[in-house]
Amino acid sequence: MENEQKESTAYIRTLEGRIEGMERQGRCSSIEIRNVPVSTAESKEDLLKIILSITTALKVDASASDVCDVYRINTKIPTQKPIICNLNSVLIKERILKSLKNFNKAHRGNRFSTEHIHIKGAAQPVFVSENLTPKSRRLFFLARDFANSNDYSYCWVTHGRIFLRKREGEKLIRVDSELDLAKLQNVNK
Repeated sequence: MENEQKESTAYIRTLEGRIEGMERQGRCSSIEIRNVPVSTAESKEDLLKIILSITTALKVDASASDVCDVYRINTKIPTQKPIICNLNSVLIKERILKSLKNFNKAHRGNRFSTEHIHIKGAAQPVFVSENLTPKSRRLFFLARDFANSNDYSYCWVTHGRIFLRKREGEKLIRVDSELDLAKLQNVNK
């Protein structure tokens, strides 16, 4: 019975890994935009205008036909509903993320905000990132916490994968599970 349970547990982990891979693949061309104020009676057209304002401000060549779908997701705080944008191409997603990174590097004192996409009111920072699966989102949270508490300088996500790096020029460490963080914790002791 113990062997059966071990085999079943291993099989369940394999299935969970496959499901995670399929979810990650389904989100490969999606971005998540946080901290854009919610307006009353917001339509998909309104959200599309926000996406196009973002691409224009970042000087990314994109049009309405490059957007497959755009919508807000519900959260515990109704005023902080992220926008999910499914794009037709991973290349467009990567251009947006790269342009945002370059924009923020060039404008350190005036990082990308609602002011740049012409939203009225006090300027609020706008965050654009990959649309992570729930499992990846939790793992990224844990990895950032681990990086802060263990003196790692870098923690980032690329193509739905999480990476750590202690210092510039050192080898990168891929984090696939909480077990990887536990192993790193033991190495750092």
